[in-house]
Amino acid sequence: MTVPVLVLVPTLDLLTQTATAWREGGRTGAMVGVRSLRADDSDGVPCTTAPGRAAP
Repeated sequence: MTVPVLVLVPTLDLLTQTATAWREGGRTGAMVGVRSLRADDSDGVPCTTAPGRAAP
């Protein structure tokens, strides 16, 4: 069972580094970054600024 986790980071670079480390460490749950970074600049982390997507 995957447990939802909220992670707040101070920079966009740290967000993508965290997502990469979690994937390399075996975490398979969904990840959604709420930020202004475009999807093609996010190293594969889905992006949104839509509140409904971030907290369904």
